[in-house]
Amino acid sequence: MSDAKTVVRCDDAHSYEQLAASWRPGFPFPVMNGPSLTNYEEVLRAEGTVGLPEVTSASWPGVVVSLGNPVAHAAAGLLARATSRPHRRVDSAGLYPALEEFEAVPVALVATAADIAALGDWPGSRHPRFGLVTSRTDESLSSLIYRTLTLRSRAAADDILMIHPTAVGADKADAVAMDELRPLVRGPSRTLQVLTHGRECCLVLFDGLVCGRGTAAPPAEVDLPAHTRMPSCLRGEGCWRQDLGDEDRIAASSIDARLVVLQTCDSIAVGNNAHPLSVGVGLGFMDGTTVAVVGTVGFHIAQGPVFDDVADALHEGARLGEAVERLNAAGEANREFAEFGLLGDPSLQMDLSEPRSPRRNHTAARETEPVEDGLIAQQVILGRLRSLLPLALPMDERRLGEVERDIRRGLLSRGDGRADALHEVRQSIDEIQAATVRELVRKAHDSWWGLYSDKARAFRQVSSATVICPVCRRDSAVRVELAYRLPVDLTIFTVQCRRCGDLSSSTSASTDFDVTSDHVVYVPRQQDGEITCDLASERDRAAHGHVGFAFVAGGTSHLPRGESRPVRVGSRSTRQETWRFRLGERVQAAEHYAVVASLIEGEFRCSNVFVNVPSAA
Repeated sequence: MSDAKTVVRCDDAHSYEQLAASWRPGFPFPVMNGPSLTNYEEVLRAEGTVGLPEVTSASWPGVVVSLGNPVAHAAAGLLARATSRPHRRVDSAGLYPALEEFEAVPVALVATAADIAALGDWPGSRHPRFGLVTSRTDESLSSLIYRTLTLRSRAAADDILMIHPTAVGADKADAVAMDELRPLVRGPSRTLQVLTHGRECCLVLFDGLVCGRGTAAPPAEVDLPAHTRMPSCLRGEGCWRQDLGDEDRIAASSIDARLVVLQTCDSIAVGNNAHPLSVGVGLGFMDGTTVAVVGTVGFHIAQGPVFDDVADALHEGARLGEAVERLNAAGEANREFAEFGLLGDPSLQMDLSEPRSPRRNHTAARETEPVEDGLIAQQVILGRLRSLLPLALPMDERRLGEVERDIRRGLLSRGDGRADALHEVRQSIDEIQAATVRELVRKAHDSWWGLYSDKARAFRQVSSATVICPVCRRDSAVRVELAYRLPVDLTIFTVQCRRCGDLSSSTSASTDFDVTSDHVVYVPRQQDGEITCDLASERDRAAHGHVGFAFVAGGTSHLPRGESRPVRVGSRSTRQETWRFRLGERVQAAEHYAVVASLIEGEFRCSNVFVNVPSAA
């Protein structure tokens, strides 16, 4: 069938809106002309399809809701009529009431990414079977609707499994490095399944990355406020991975994968995006030939690959929205670090593979109540320090054993011998804390240090509570309790925001001592900058320890070294520590990461700081 009988090519938004309003099944389907439609034609032609396929009517469950500009409403009307679903137009004030009204059925929200970004949060958190049918431009949104409705015309293709070499399941992956991925994505794939490290803008491998923007070249136009979070490429200073060349980056939009499953931090970042929409990796795929992205919302700790869980659900007849709902239900005990979202139509059906065996459940470890009195109090502090060994903290385990023996000898002593032992133990613990923070500052500067290292899967969420984000001041943050799975008294309390990311972590449940820092600072090159932290105590006794700051992987970016220092906070008092530094002219105009860490009486706390270096005026 010729294109003239299957589609009507529209050269502008006005003609698209007019033709969409009158379209009925059986008539040529309106599609906006542009690079997205051209790209789709090329991949179909490569598969042997002659002309553009016809949109046939179908009956899908749920409702289509549209928000924003007239093109989005027109596209939603087309999708609704082609799939026999009702269509509801809403404004931003009416969206959440509509999601509540249609809670029992899948909701496909059609809108441009810019209109969703104006909401300030990911709307899928309000509905269990929600899908956001979105793209960056009117033309690509029009093409996405057409690709969704003609998905069944695509030829058979293989699945691609890409897993970071240090992650669980890497031995079963098709690709663990860019040189292995590149030849696989030269042709079409049914699914691209990814478990790796990531940022809002990219999927990261040792030797390359998949880029949401698609280029590291300076943008033609950037008219954003100076105090806007954005990666270095938008500042005209190239990719944040300065070790990579152009050949080491693959544009997400260039990968022909119909369904993309992403287990990477911030892969679903529309509404909850901290950076401009032009860099989002999830949206990058939607600008290509992808029809759906299942990804993680916010900071993510992978307990293991979920690809088989998605495949099992779809093989059993579940539609995409229900498959994501099952993922979130299965991860309920750890949901703040395993929240999944969907870009694409939640009522779309795909069959991926045969079902697999069910996963085992694990129980969480419990935290014990400390007891603080004399040598026994030091034993408690020592126990806290020993519990930190599973984390990526450079602590001397041999020295801990020596102090433990000193405490036992002190408890068996009498008179002055016990007092001398207490003095020595306190001094030894102070030296251990000093050495740990000092070495952590050095290690963080010289590497991509992370608190969990490769132990993230050893933690399980116990509880969570909504809090106001200290950065964006929205109610999009949570304080999460994570317990170590093994019989070690290690619990981490972390605050993370769907928009701003991972903010702070602490090994103490106590609210009578707190260490806080600014999470976003702006420091021009060749000017003095500073990072501060406030230590506040409501305790009846003084607290002793050490605190430090470092730029994470600062050594690779010409950033100054951090430093550590001893700190004493009096009873029921506060203290502020400030680190001053000067950024040289070789420092890239980008958003750099720093960490403020403290180890006080065996309790470890750290805060992430985003240091933004603006471009020269």
